[in-house]
Amino acid sequence: MTTSYRNNLKESILLLFIAIFSPIVALPFILISIYKKNLYSIYVLGVVLALLIGFMPPYADSYHYYVIYKRTQTFTLSNWLVSTKDFVFYSLCYVFNSWNIPYVLFRLCIGIFEMLVFSWIFVDFIKTRNEKLDGKNIFLITFIMFLTIDLMFVCFMIRFALMATFFILSVYLLNKDKKFIGVFLLFLSLATHFGGFLLLPGVILSIVLRFKISTTKKFILAFIFLCLGLSFFSFLYQFLPDVFKAETYISGTWSDFGSKSFNGMMYYILQYYVLAGIMIFCFMISSPHNNIISRMAFWGSLIFFCICSFSELSQRVWWILKFFIVFSLLESIISNCSKRLILTKLYGLIFLLCFAQMMAIYGFREAVFDRNNIKHSIILFSIVGDEVYDDGYFFRRSISK
Repeated sequence: MTTSYRNNLKESILLLFIAIFSPIVALPFILISIYKKNLYSIYVLGVVLALLIGFMPPYADSYHYYVIYKRTQTFTLSNWLVSTKDFVFYSLCYVFNSWNIPYVLFRLCIGIFEMLVFSWIFVDFIKTRNEKLDGKNIFLITFIMFLTIDLMFVCFMIRFALMATFFILSVYLLNKDKKFIGVFLLFLSLATHFGGFLLLPGVILSIVLRFKISTTKKFILAFIFLCLGLSFFSFLYQFLPDVFKAETYISGTWSDFGSKSFNGMMYYILQYYVLAGIMIFCFMISSPHNNIISRMAFWGSLIFFCICSFSELSQRVWWILKFFIVFSLLESIISNCSKRLILTKLYGLIFLLCFAQMMAIYGFREAVFDRNNIKHSIILFSIVGDEVYDDGYFFRRSISK
């Protein structure tokens, strides 16, 4: 280990200790360190972001899993293995609960794990292209990659986010020709949340069909699958195997815009149709490398078009698909553009992803600006324990709304 690497490691460890006391105070120093090409600080940034969102009140699906976590106190592990197919998350609930770990710390541990996995992917991506990039480019690319993570999903859609982490890591490793661990993680993701089955055909096609598709053919296929999604998918759905079905999202409460307010409809349209359409268009006209990630971005886009009439399903597919599209775009930008054009395109990506992140924060603004969450952001671990998330408090809030 050279002196510069040793100094970078010491600096990152110091920043981590600062973050343990106050994530907000540590954040600007971490960003400066990344600008100086200290890649170890990317891991620290991942941990800090997990700490900033880790103490938000358990809204949405997070409260659902809070109740499940409490229930595991009266269940045995065999109960979960018998009663559910996607057992990984519930097994983790059982293990953490058996150690008497509060739900707030359980959720924090899951969030830190996910952010560290993403940080490793980001560092590995940058390392292989480090010679072509200066400090400013590395800083902007790191910023783009972390903006790709919907932090609200990590915080509130815990089980799906864990599945997506395994799924994205598996495809990334398959792209690096690490087949055994890649396939293992793919199966692990499917055993965490059934949503992984939606993009499974894309992974198979990306591995099997290695030929490059022209831009014209991409647009023709995208148009065909968009038409299928808007007209025929509901009919085809009845013939799918049960493992692919999710009644709540297909024909139930969350299947369309009927259960959403006007603000909710605009949020979905802007976030998952307008923004997604722009990014997919940019990917289609770019010159991505013919590797598993870029092929996955293409086949995943067709799957997204195919289910676009179902708001919740398309939302979840887009959360994963966005990673492959951004990685393909970054690879194309770094390989094919001049230094000035690289900066212009990176700023364009930042604008789109910042817009998406602000929309996501707006959707959960009450949790983001919760008094306890702000307190933890300034002084970490000022309050720890389930007493912060009283069952009756959230029940009363839900009834009042």
